[in-house]
Amino acid sequence: MCYDPVTNYGNPGDPWATRFAAAEAATDNICVPAGTYDIGTSLTLTKNWQIGDGARLRPASGATVTFAGTLDAARYRIFDLSAQGAVTFGAGAAEGLLPQWWNDADDTQALQAAVNAAAASGIPVDLGSLSYTVTKTVEIPGNVQLSGGEAGATIATTAHTHYLFKTIAGANRVGIRRLRAAGELGLLQVGASFDAIDITECDFTGVANVITNFFVYCLANAGFTGTSLRVSGNQLRQCTAIYADGLPVTDVFFDDNVVTDGTRFLVRVRSTVDALPGNGPTRVSFCRNRVMGINTGLSESVLGMNVARVLQTSAVKSITMTDNHIERLVTNDTGTVVYWPFGALEFGRNTVVHVESLTTGDRIVSDKSGPYTDTASYAHRCYDNTFDQRTVTLEKSPSAVYHVNALQNFVSEGDVFIGCRCPTHRVWHSVDSDTQRPENITFKDATVLDHRYPAVVELVQFQKNVVVKGFTVHRISNPDGATVVGGDARLRLVNIYNSFSGEVPDLEDVVIRDNTVVEADSGFTFASIYRHLNATGTELRNVVLHGNYSRDGQAVCRFIAGGALGPVTLTQNMLAPARELYEGTPPSVTTVAHNTPSVSARLAWNPTTIAVGGSATTTLAVPGAGARSSDLLRASVSALPAGTQFSAAITAPNTVTLTLTNISGAPVDPPSFTVYAAVTFP
Repeated sequence: MCYDPVTNYGNPGDPWATRFAAAEAATDNICVPAGTYDIGTSLTLTKNWQIGDGARLRPASGATVTFAGTLDAARYRIFDLSAQGAVTFGAGAAEGLLPQWWNDADDTQALQAAVNAAAASGIPVDLGSLSYTVTKTVEIPGNVQLSGGEAGATIATTAHTHYLFKTIAGANRVGIRRLRAAGELGLLQVGASFDAIDITECDFTGVANVITNFFVYCLANAGFTGTSLRVSGNQLRQCTAIYADGLPVTDVFFDDNVVTDGTRFLVRVRSTVDALPGNGPTRVSFCRNRVMGINTGLSESVLGMNVARVLQTSAVKSITMTDNHIERLVTNDTGTVVYWPFGALEFGRNTVVHVESLTTGDRIVSDKSGPYTDTASYAHRCYDNTFDQRTVTLEKSPSAVYHVNALQNFVSEGDVFIGCRCPTHRVWHSVDSDTQRPENITFKDATVLDHRYPAVVELVQFQKNVVVKGFTVHRISNPDGATVVGGDARLRLVNIYNSFSGEVPDLEDVVIRDNTVVEADSGFTFASIYRHLNATGTELRNVVLHGNYSRDGQAVCRFIAGGALGPVTLTQNMLAPARELYEGTPPSVTTVAHNTPSVSARLAWNPTTIAVGGSATTTLAVPGAGARSSDLLRASVSALPAGTQFSAAITAPNTVTLTLTNISGAPVDPPSFTVYAAVTFP
C-alpha cells in the first residue's frame, strides 16, 4: 500500500525538490509513484519514504538527496545518477542497501554504487540470493558489510581474469558474507592498509587447473599494514586461502573452514624477512578447519616443482593450530603442515593423513628458525595429534614428521604416528643457524604404530637437553632398506649422530627413558650413537638410557666410534633376546647398572602319565641361554597340575630342560599346560 503520494503536495510546475519538501512538512508517510523526478537542489528527507516500482529520483549535478528518515523500496531501480548528482543515507535509513536501487541492468555499476553508499552510511549491502556479473573489480572502502541472502549471492566476472573485490585506502571494518563464486581467480584483493576484514560463510572455487588462485590476496606494498584479518566458516576449492607475503598483519584468523583441493600455500602470512619477528603478525589462528587435499586437482605440467603447505607463517607472539583435519598433500617439492620461523606454536588435536614430499630435508611440522631468530623467548607445545602416513611411499615420504632446527623449549606429547617411513621426531641443527642451537627439547608419550623406518627419533648435530620419554612403539621395521643419517639401515629407537667439527656447541645431555618397543625386526637397539671421525673439536656426551624395555632386540646400545664419546649411562634397561648390553667400543666413561637383556620362549606341554615319585622331562630351545655363568633363568607354568612339582634349568647351550615330578601318592595324568621361560643376562 502506497503512502500519501508526493504528487499531492506543492504546486504543479514547482521544482520537485520544493514539492518533496512540502510533502515532508505535511505528513510522515509519503510514497513516490512511477515517473522521473529531477531534484535540482540538495534535499534531506527525514520522514518515511516509499519509492514505487518505476519511480526514478534523478539529482542534478551538485545536488544530494539524503535519506535521514527511512526508505522503503523493493529490488528495482529507484535512483538515476546520470546527471552526476548523489544519494546518501543516514545510519537508520534502511536495514540494507539493495544494489538494484542504482541499476538493474549493470551489476558492476550497481554494486559499486551500493558499496560506496554503505561506506558513507554504515548500512550493510544486501545482495539477496541473486546472481551478479561484474566486468571489473568492485572497490571497497572502509565501513562496508556485504552480505548475500540465506542461499548466498552468486558473483561472477565476465573474463575470469581479475578479483571480484578490492579494498582501497581506509578499508576499516569490512565484512563479506554468504557470497558464492566459481571459476574465479580470487574473491578479495587487499590493496591498502586495513583494520578488521571479516570474510565468512562464502563458497568459492578458483579457476580449474590454475595454481595462482587466491581467495584473499594481500599486496605487500611498502607502508601497508593490517589488523585482524578473519576468514571463517567458508567452503573453498582450488585456491590458496590467504596469501599475505610481506604484509604486516596484527591478527590473522583462519578457522572453521572446509577446503577441498587447495593449491600451493593454503595460508601464507609472513613478514618480509622471516628472521625478524618485529615484521610479522602478532597472533595467527588456524583452528577447526577441514582440509581435503592440496594440489590434488592439478595436472602434472601445472603442478611442476610447487609446494604443498597448509600454513606458512610467523608471529610476534603466538601461532595456534588446533582441532584440524588435514588430508592428502600432493607435491613434487615440499609438503608441510606448518612451517614457521618464529612465534610460540600450539599444535594440538590435529589429524594429518598422507603428506608427500620429494625435497631432501622436508618435514611435516618444522621451524624455519634462522641465525637471527630469538628462539629462547618462545615455548612450543604439540600434543594429541595423529599422523597417518600408511599410504605414502618411501620415495614420497618427508624426511621427518616433527623437525626441530633451532628452537628452544619445544614439547611434543601424546601424539600417534601410523605407518611413517621417516623419523617421528628429528632435531637437526643446520649449519646456517649455528648461533642458535636447539635446547630443552622433550618428546614424550608417543604411540608409534607400524613404523617403517630404521629410527623413530633422530638427534643430529649440536643440541642440548633433549628428552625422549614414554614412547610405545608397537612395531618397527625397515621394509624398504632405508638408511639413517650416517648410512646405517639397522633398527634403533633413537639415532644420535654428530659430524660437526670446529668451534661449535657440543651435542650433549640426552635422556632416553621409560620407552617400550613391543615388536621389532632383527638388529634392534634402543640407541645408536655415532660420532663421525671428522667431528673434531666437538663433543657428543652425557647420554643416558634408563628404564627402556623391548622383547625384541640385539643390544641396549650401539656405539660407532664410541671411544671418542663422552660419558654414557645405561641403567635398568631390559631387552630381549639381546645377548649384549652394547655393540661396538663404549666410551671410556660408561656407567652400566641393573640392565637385563633377556630372551624368552614358551612351550605347550602335555606329559604322559607319571608314576608315583617319577618325573617327566622335555627341553625348550632358548637361543643364547647358557653362554655365561651369570645367566638367570625364570620359568613358570600356566597351571600346575595337582600333585606335581615343576622345575627348570639351563642344561646346555641354548637349551632349558623342564621337569615335572609326581609328589602325590598315586599316578598323575597331567592335562596340557603352557611353560614360559625367560633368560636374562645381568
